Order: sequence, then C-alpha cells, then structure tokens
Amino acid sequence: MRITALPGLLLCLLVAFATGLATPLAADAATSASQQTSQKNTPSPKSTTPKTQVALATHRTSSKTPPKKTTKKSSSKVDDRPPYRHAIVVDASNGAVLYEEHAHEPADPASIVKMMVTLLTLEQVELGTISLDDTIEVTDRAARIGGHQVYLKTGEVFTLEQLLKAVMITSANDAAFAVAEYVAGSQQAFVGLMNERAAQLGMTDTRFVNAHGLPPENRRFEDSNQTSAYDLTLLARELLDRFPLVLQWTSSQDETFRDSPLINTNHSLLDNFPGVDGLKTGYHRGAGFNLVATATRDGRRIISVVMGAKNKGERLKATMHLLDLGFTTIQTAQVQQ
Repeated sequence: MRITALPGLLLCLLVAFATGLATPLAADAATSASQQTSQKNTPSPKSTTPKTQVALATHRTSSKTPPKKTTKKSSSKVDDRPPYRHAIVVDASNGAVLYEEHAHEPADPASIVKMMVTLLTLEQVELGTISLDDTIEVTDRAARIGGHQVYLKTGEVFTLEQLLKAVMITSANDAAFAVAEYVAGSQQAFVGLMNERAAQLGMTDTRFVNAHGLPPENRRFEDSNQTSAYDLTLLARELLDRFPLVLQWTSSQDETFRDSPLINTNHSLLDNFPGVDGLKTGYHRGAGFNLVATATRDGRRIISVVMGAKNKGERLKATMHLLDLGFTTIQTAQVQQ
C-alpha cells in the first residue's frame, strides 16, 4: 500500500508545486501587460518649457526663410517743397493764368529788370527819338559797374543795338547802365521812367531802383528791386507783343561782341526744350536763380516765370516742367471746347 500510494502522493505534490509557481508568474505577466497598456493610454506629463520659448524654438526650426530685417526710419524730414519760391505760367496771347504759385508775393528780379530797360529803349526807337544804329561812348560810371558784364572800357564806342544784345543775351550789367544813361541822361532818371512804365502796365507789385539788377551795397539802408512773378508776365507779354525782334536776340547763340562770342545765359533751356526762344535770366545770392522763359508749340505761345530757385539745374528743371504743364493745359482746354 505504501509503495503503491507514494507515486500518487508525489504526483499531487508536483502538481501543487507547479500550480503555486505558475500563479505568481502569471500575476507578474498580467501586471506587466497592464502597466504597458496604462502607459499607452495615459498622456505624457506637460512640458515645463514656457510657451514663448516653445514658440521661438518652433520658429527657428520650422522657418525656411530668415526673419525680415528691420530698417530704421530716417529721422530727417523729407523736403517736399518746390525748388523755387515763386512760379507762374500764362498764355501769352491773352494772359490767362495756367498755373501759379505765390505769384503775387514780392521777389527780387535780379537781372530780369533788364527786360524793362529793353522795352523802354525800343519804345524810344519806335518813336524815332533814337536809333539802333546810334553810337554810344562808354562813360567812366558805366565802366565801373560790376557783376556779370562785357567789361566796357571808358571811351569805347558801340552801337545801341550792340549794347542791347549784350543786355539781353549775356545779361551785361555795364551795358544796361550805359543804355540807361544814353536814353535818359542818367541811371536815376531812367529808373524813374521804369517805374512810370511799370505803373502803366499794372505792375502793382513792382518797384525798380536800378537798371542792372544788382543788389544794393548796403541792404540795411538801401532798397532793392522788387517785383512779383505775375508782374513779370505783364512785362514779358508787352515786350514780346510790341517788339518780337527781341526773340531774334534771345534765341541766338552765335552773336559776337568785340569779335568774341556772346554767351547766352539761357543756353541750357535753348538746348533742351524745343520751341524755346527766350527770354531773360537773373541771379544774385539774395534773389536766387530766376528765369522768364517763353516757347511756342502748335502755334501757341506761353510764358513761364520761376523765381528763387536753388541753383541753375533746379531752375532749368522747373522751367521745363512748367512749360510742359502750360502746353498740356492749353491742349486739354482746346479738346474740351
């Protein structure tokens, strides 16, 4: 019996041992599987990195183009003022104003006063009191006039026409003084005639003090020439209407004086704007760069005035723009009619 029962007892013990060993292993396996399942379903803890840092990191790694460079704004103000102080454009045939800017404000004409010298002189020629062929002996006073000049010498003799060409083409101060003396006996008497004629033309903004346009030696105690852009259109229209001969002079670039070329002070405009044939430049430091210009296109003539420009280049550029503007305005008006 004992021998027979022993194998059965051993068998029971082996089964019990195996069962007890398998239970913990299965439990461990179940626990491990449960932990793995829990890890898959449980969200990972939130990052402690600040949002701004995350955003910056994302930008740096995901951006394909570098950030735009910031341009510093200039602290200097843009000067949008026109390169002159006064301007106007008129139809020469009727005086209709096509454009104006500060056209009635006082301004120093500088050498543009010589247009009045020429007008008065040619009116006397027309009356027959003098002739363009008259010979004029240069006085000591005329020879001492400075600024832009043809360097007249005391005792030299020239015809009135020669001196007027020097006045209108190369803006000679000494020639203007010599003409004024010849016509009226003295510059002072001639200036009186200039102001009388200005009043007759309705140049209410104008006061002349000399015939050459130079500034006074002492500005604190002496007056200077004064006019306006508008008044100069009145003078220009009268001069061109009465004496178109002037345009033959002001458009010329091959006149001579003492067998030397007379340099036309308006040569830049003559060379760069088709149809221009005049009229008069003016400059000194206090006045700035001035120009009364005239041109024709399609049978129409206009007159422009620029005063107080900063330099010759700005004066030229502004004048060309104003002339173009004037012709465009006239053309537009004709189409609308």
